[in-house]
Amino acid sequence: MTGALSVALATAFLHMSRAHTGPDVGPTAATLGDAFSTFLGAALGLAGGSGVSAAIARRGSRLATGLIVGFVAYAAVLVPIIAASGPSDVSARESLGVAFLLGVPFGIVVLIASVVGAGIGSARTLGGRRDHKRP
Repeated sequence: MTGALSVALATAFLHMSRAHTGPDVGPTAATLGDAFSTFLGAALGLAGGSGVSAAIARRGSRLATGLIVGFVAYAAVLVPIIAASGPSDVSARESLGVAFLLGVPFGIVVLIASVVGAGIGSARTLGGRRDHKRP
């Protein structure tokens, strides 16, 4: 689900970027704008999915749940998409290198979102919603 959210937001941000690019923008600026919008959408999708997963985890470490969800979504969905959608003059090895290089900022986003989600989930638990006294 997190991977699908990430791809959907990346695509939506890309379309918004292309819709708002005027005729007076050069090709380099337009390409950089598209790349930034796509990256931002993918990062927001990963953040949303891993943060919500960490917040609603019922058992185990909330932080670990958010991290696992975010990293699995990145590895299973975004890495293949980044590698497959590379330009024709770039080898598959170089595309995978770029995909793994992008893992650093995406990993930071997943870590931050998981910490925030785990904090929200813990605060919700301490607030009394799931606080059960054991005999």
